[in-house]
Amino acid sequence: MAIDAERATAEVPPALAARFGPADFWARWTRAESLCKLAEVPVAAWWRRHGLAVPPHTRAVWRTLRLADLVVTVAFAP
Repeated sequence: MAIDAERATAEVPPALAARFGPADFWARWTRAESLCKLAEVPVAAWWRRHGLAVPPHTRAVWRTLRLADLVVTVAFAP
């Protein structure tokens, strides 16, 4: 199991917004971070392969939720 959370109202760093786009950024970010943790892959390596997307072949189960002022993703490896 892996979890990642970020403040929903946090400003997206300009360099990351330029690279990945600002739309729904924190949800995409927390998903990618959680899946990186499960796969034991550094986030920079993940970015090169998948950006902030969930790869279509992933076997992980994940949910991204807005809880109060947080965006939280919880992911589980089968």
